[in-house]
Amino acid sequence: MFRSDMKLNNVLNKILQSKNIKISQKDYGTNFFEKNIIDSIQFLDLISEIEKLYKVKFSNKDFNSQNVYTIKSLNNLLIKKINAKKK
Repeated sequence: MFRSDMKLNNVLNKILQSKNIKISQKDYGTNFFEKNIIDSIQFLDLISEIEKLYKVKFSNKDFNSQNVYTIKSLNNLLIKKINAKKK
């Protein structure tokens, strides 16, 4: 079972930095859109990078909740996807 939260946080942060998007650790629980950290196009680009890197697929259902628009919640969702893929 994959549970390396810190590793995923670092990977997500590196992907964001590669897109010239800076987010501090204190903002890992902050909604991307409410604080104008990223826009919707950048979010889709981030999701695409994650899907390629981890060979997972997200569905529209995964993004029904406003809670998923933070590094922490995206990290948790990704862990679930990785673990489900291993079963």
